[in-house]
Amino acid sequence: MIDRPIILVFNKYYLPGYRAGGPIKTIENMVERLSDKFEFRIVTLDRDAGTNAAYEEVVPNEWQALGNSKVMYLSPAQVSIRVLLKIIGSTQPQVIYLNSFFDSTFTLPVLIAKRLFQLNSVPIVIAPRGEFSLGALAIKNLKKNIFINVARPIGVYRGLIW
Repeated sequence: MIDRPIILVFNKYYLPGYRAGGPIKTIENMVERLSDKFEFRIVTLDRDAGTNAAYEEVVPNEWQALGNSKVMYLSPAQVSIRVLLKIIGSTQPQVIYLNSFFDSTFTLPVLIAKRLFQLNSVPIVIAPRGEFSLGALAIKNLKKNIFINVARPIGVYRGLIW
């Protein structure tokens, strides 16, 4: 029996990191405000934005308590569709939360896994935050437009909760 529904969050960076700014704070605040109603499991990289060194204070590949959540830290080399499917299967979340539209580390592999392995029973919430603002779309404009125009007809983002 589940005490609280599990929300499995995939975000490229999380605490103790701080360099990625807003997304880290958003998830930290979401956990703090909603942890009485939901159990949060967060999968993230084992390093801060812009660094190659793993955090010294974390144990990779294991769930560890951090505030009102449990966090699993992965090295970039460990992130694969197979690994993410294993985490989703063992966690059995009621909801998957993706904190970015363009994130090729977690968002795209999770959505490809959903499409290839029919993860239709688990609702996926995607929070693109400010990624579609004119200023954000102007950065790496060509790359983002190509990505959007390829992803749309393939249906990678179809059936998500926005």
